[in-house]
Amino acid sequence: MIETVRVEFNALREMAELSTDGVVFYSLAEKKITYTNLIAFNILGLNENSSQKDLESILNIVVPEDREYVKSQYSTLKKNPITLEVEVRLMNSDRANTFLCCNAYLLFGSSTLVMFIRDITKPK
Repeated sequence: MIETVRVEFNALREMAELSTDGVVFYSLAEKKITYTNLIAFNILGLNENSSQKDLESILNIVVPEDREYVKSQYSTLKKNPITLEVEVRLMNSDRANTFLCCNAYLLFGSSTLVMFIRDITKPK
């Protein structure tokens, strides 16, 4: 069983590398981000050496008015492993907002949260 999960995780990571969306893996057990593809780094304004490896630090770049909504959706997802689609705004240094759509899925026995992130600023 463990080997099967490992193979599936590796296949998902390979798919994430090919994705046109930003992809983030978050371990509920470790309470940290375990993988972020390059597109997600760019969308979130991070770099590979970033210390922002937990959800709280990422939440700090979300517009304050959207933070409670994000927290409530995350709590819902942890209780009921369903697919969620959440739209949020990120704060930028130039005071403009970046609009994101995040599709989140709980995988691997509810221990890994996978998020697909798209910048939807232009359509807004």
